[in-house]
Amino acid sequence: MNFTAFSLTPDPIKLGSDAQVSFTAQVKEDIGTTNTLQIDVDAKLDTQGTTIDVCDYLTCHFPDFCSILKQYKSKCPGVIKKLVPQCQCPLKKNEYTVTKATIPLPSVPITVNGLVRTTVDVKESGKQMGCIEVEICIGSC
Repeated sequence: MNFTAFSLTPDPIKLGSDAQVSFTAQVKEDIGTTNTLQIDVDAKLDTQGTTIDVCDYLTCHFPDFCSILKQYKSKCPGVIKKLVPQCQCPLKKNEYTVTKATIPLPSVPITVNGLVRTTVDVKESGKQMGCIEVEICIGSC
């Protein structure tokens, strides 16, 4: 999987509002054919001279993403539904374009400002299928 375009708006994003994501991804071979699609997220928030591991507070490891998709088949989340309309594995070899998919961002009881450095790693049966690194500004950076 190779991402050829990616954007997230607004920039900076604001917690408690909606963000929109657009991207184009080339899937070079079917993904999820063995139903062992693993997704790992590494996210660090740099704020006020401190680095916080976001994964200490949110789920960032999905050892069986295909099973998660099955659970949501009738209520497939918007971004995933645009990428995988049937909301199930496998994701077929193809070029996929998602344009302005809305992601509702949670509000938190504190003010959060800073830069989130995120790496999303996709593997199937231990084989690297794709990876994307994104820096996201929250509030002000």
